Amino acid sequence: MRLARTAVSMGGMTPPDVTSLPRRSVGAPDPRWWPAPLYVSVLVVPTLTWVLWQVGAIGSIAMAMALGGAVALLGVWLLPPRRPWRGPRIALCAVATVLALLPFALIAVLTVVWPSPE
Repeated sequence: MRLARTAVSMGGMTPPDVTSLPRRSVGAPDPRWWPAPLYVSVLVVPTLTWVLWQVGAIGSIAMAMALGGAVALLGVWLLPPRRPWRGPRIALCAVATVLALLPFALIAVLTVVWPSPE
């Protein structure tokens, strides 16, 4: 009775047989998904904090790099814990590390090359 009522409400069409539809695999769970984001967070968060604290004297390039590193780090933690996402997770870890360390290097170089006029 319920099937007939559904067919009538769909304009005479019968509903599809959902048991015969292909299933999409989302990948196996990855039980060791968290070490890379954790190690990068331990390195990147203090560096980003220091850079954002010092960035007022340097300018918007260091700010953009630091914020890009923070966004990449957030993306690392938000990726699903599945094996197909292991490669992108590690790539984002590398991007977050580079974007966090580049402003640090820029500040260090500018401090050495152009010391303050005191």
